Amino acid sequence: KGSTAGLEPPSSRKGSTAGLDEDKGDALTACTVEELVATAWTHAAEDESTRTLLWRPPPRSPGRVRPEDPDRVFEVQVTRSTRARSAYLILVVRDVTERVRLHKTEKRLVAEIAEKSMLAERIGRKKDEEANRFTRHEVKNCVLAAIAQCESLVEYHVRHSERFQAGVDTESLEKGLLDLSSKLQRTLNTVLAEAMAKELVNGEYVAKREVVDVQMLLKDNLAAQSRFHLHVAPDPLPRVVADPHLLFHVHRNAISNAVKYGSATEPIRTEIEHAADQLVVRVINRPGPDHHKLVSLADPACVFARGQRLHTAHFPDPNTDRVSAGDGGWIMRQCALALEGDCTIRFEPERTVFELRLPARTRAAESADSCFQLPDDVICIGIDDSKVQRMILGKIFAACGATTGRTYIYGGTDEEIKTVAQIVLAHVREHPRSRVFVIGDENLDLSEGCACTTISCTTAFAQLASMLTAEEAARLLLVIRSANDSRSDVERYLQHAHGVLPKRGFAKAAVVQAVEPLFSAGFPN
Repeated sequence: KGSTAGLEPPSSRKGSTAGLDEDKGDALTACTVEELVATAWTHAAEDESTRTLLWRPPPRSPGRVRPEDPDRVFEVQVTRSTRARSAYLILVVRDVTERVRLHKTEKRLVAEIAEKSMLAERIGRKKDEEANRFTRHEVKNCVLAAIAQCESLVEYHVRHSERFQAGVDTESLEKGLLDLSSKLQRTLNTVLAEAMAKELVNGEYVAKREVVDVQMLLKDNLAAQSRFHLHVAPDPLPRVVADPHLLFHVHRNAISNAVKYGSATEPIRTEIEHAADQLVVRVINRPGPDHHKLVSLADPACVFARGQRLHTAHFPDPNTDRVSAGDGGWIMRQCALALEGDCTIRFEPERTVFELRLPARTRAAESADSCFQLPDDVICIGIDDSKVQRMILGKIFAACGATTGRTYIYGGTDEEIKTVAQIVLAHVREHPRSRVFVIGDENLDLSEGCACTTISCTTAFAQLASMLTAEEAARLLLVIRSANDSRSDVERYLQHAHGVLPKRGFAKAAVVQAVEPLFSAGFPN
């Protein structure tokens, strides 16, 4: 009836079709009875053991098979003895046509189920990929634009604070803008964490290491309530090199589980420790309902198994009234492994302790990071269709020491977007003794009146490569800046670009840390 529920192997049922596969040998096709007897005598064992053959007689064997039904198949059990005075050959013949047909049908059904399952998995991955691309390109770009506008307002307020009328509460205004920027950043982290988790499940995510202020990053997961406690050692905690999205996701899930399954009123404590290039993050909560069942678990690590759900249906999702699928712990473990670390959980009588451990070397202070400066001979070119992002590109080049007179930003008109390759080529040939550093947005949107709505900067770079001489190509560094930074996207960008610069909120130190390795790899000398 189209359902595979309860479908068990053929060999496990009465009237088994196991061993009736004609593709595996021991099958005699178009063989007469005389030929069957001769073959059985020749090939049967001499120790009186029984051997089984499949026999398909000729279609018109007289008196044995009806001409209108030529596809009959028989199972022949052969027993032979050659002992003196007792030599014999016994053939027991059974009609197993229906069993063979059933066996072939089951094989075909299993193959079709496997094929459809693989197709469903591919479609699921494709949907996740499309959802992630929308999340990163649309949602991430909008949130980044809002963050940039908040930062611009704060900068404007700081520069022109003396112009504000007396009586204007400038301190509250600045605090409100900073608070708005912080909330937008938290929203961005949440959106990216969800997209990252989907890629991690599908094996598409690659850890992206950068310098992280772990204390500030994880603080965004803690609501402004007295029950959430944060303790760090040493204090202040040094910045470390790690993937912020993986860290954020693991800690957020741990806090969510502590709130959902732990005590509803007792404090939830986060401990962050760093020593000997090892980072340890613990989330500790007091027991909740059914905690005694968790304490009695033989192996607490089972919570990290896929599809494992230890809590009963009285812990539904408050938004959907549905119980979780049980993959949260498994995803947390995958995040930890991607960080080259691991996570554990202990269910003690009076508390639950989740612990994440990972290697995390420290990074020097921000002032030391910002010593990198672009050389004086570098021409900087930025390309983006968004006014806000063009402003950020200018700030990126300025943070790296580029001068205004050697920085060019394009993308404000459809004509500039359509002629990216020609614009860059003109700069390369106009400055024959200079190196040219280009950062281009991958998805360049044209105005609504154009037949083509989006131009890929990667495609423009491929077009540019066909126009360059070897000497010109050696002076050029092409970098794609994109909100879509999955493994497959990055691999596609790197076919025609030298590097990828993910989109994120502007921070001078982070910008320098991201640009320096790209520039050093592009111009090693």
